[in-house]
Amino acid sequence: MFSILLKGVTLYFLVILLLLGFGPDDMWKQPVIIVIVRKRLKK
Repeated sequence: MFSILLKGVTLYFLVILLLLGFGPDDMWKQPVIIVIVRKRLKK
C-alpha cells in the first residue's frame, strides 16, 4: 500500500517538473511544489 503511494508521489513530482521545466536540483528551491506534495500526502 505504501509503495503504491510512493510511486504516485514520484509520478506527481515528475509531472510537475516536466510542466514547470525544473531540474532535480531546482525542485527543492520551490517551496510551493513541496507544499503541494505534502497536501497530497495528507489526503
